[in-house]
Amino acid sequence: MKGSYTDFHIDFGGSSVWYHVMWGEKVFYLMPPTPEFVSAYWRWCMSSNHRATFFPDFVDSLREQESNSNVNRPTVYCLRILPGQTIFLPSGWIHAVYTPSDCLVFGGNFLSGLHVSMQLRIYRMEQKCKTPIKFLFPNFEKVHWFYSQCLLDRLTNNLTDGEIPVIFDVEAAECLAKVLPLWYSKRHLLPPEERDYFLPNQSQLDMLCPSLIERLSEVVNSISSRSTKNSGFLANYSKSEIFSKHSNYRSNGRAIESCSNSKSIECLNRELGKETNWELKDRHIGGLGWIPNRQTYFKNLREPKRSIKGNENEKHVITDDADILEALPGLEKSRLIGDHCMYE
Repeated sequence: MKGSYTDFHIDFGGSSVWYHVMWGEKVFYLMPPTPEFVSAYWRWCMSSNHRATFFPDFVDSLREQESNSNVNRPTVYCLRILPGQTIFLPSGWIHAVYTPSDCLVFGGNFLSGLHVSMQLRIYRMEQKCKTPIKFLFPNFEKVHWFYSQCLLDRLTNNLTDGEIPVIFDVEAAECLAKVLPLWYSKRHLLPPEERDYFLPNQSQLDMLCPSLIERLSEVVNSISSRSTKNSGFLANYSKSEIFSKHSNYRSNGRAIESCSNSKSIECLNRELGKETNWELKDRHIGGLGWIPNRQTYFKNLREPKRSIKGNENEKHVITDDADILEALPGLEKSRLIGDHCMYE
């Protein structure tokens, strides 16, 4: 509705947000979730007159009151969302929303494995502020029990196969290994109706909650000891070896090895352009972590490499990409005649 305003807030449970405007307009005022801003936000929420105090002004007043304050001058970004546009807000961003005209919007909140640490911190502060359960993210604790099971399986597979776990999985496991015992000690003695809201029942997990806590802690300790022994997960791996775990195009490793992290995209585009290996010249590059060679790819779409003699209608092979043919072996014996796929 035109003129409506939602004051500065962090979405419940530190959830991330997507927001799409069908028609009308929304204006977002955004502040990044730096430690000082998040700390100031919770002090503002617990102050007696926060409803009458504009949050950026509150941050400014903290800086004036505390001469040695670590709180920086508030940085507020203004973002206008117009019809057809979508915004994604990561976990923890402090934001207010103003509606300058009538509008129709769609949106939703979701938890992410990329932001487990922030989500747990926000949830803990909501509990300290005694936020009513109806304003908390639904089944927040139970969702993280389920995610812990998935995380345990993934990290166990990494250790078994000698693979490098992704850093956000390791950080999430470390956080959950600390908080799950606290949750379980508080919840397992509750009446069944309340307990079922916070804890999964025995049939919903592969193991009992105490066993999950124990195994997750063991995996975290194993990863930690390996990290200490190797002075970091990546100490014994070159960049080319790390990328080769995710792609069959090993020739790209030489280009990546010479690139710095700070300008990886620009460097990759430059180095891959110098590559003379036939794999880069004749095939488009796909897969996790790779930059597609779009010019070659679309040229291949327009000009199929192989053809079979036909009478009036020329028959072309649909694809000669080994990865696609491996996934869909039936395509190897198929031919593209006009706009139709014909199987032999």
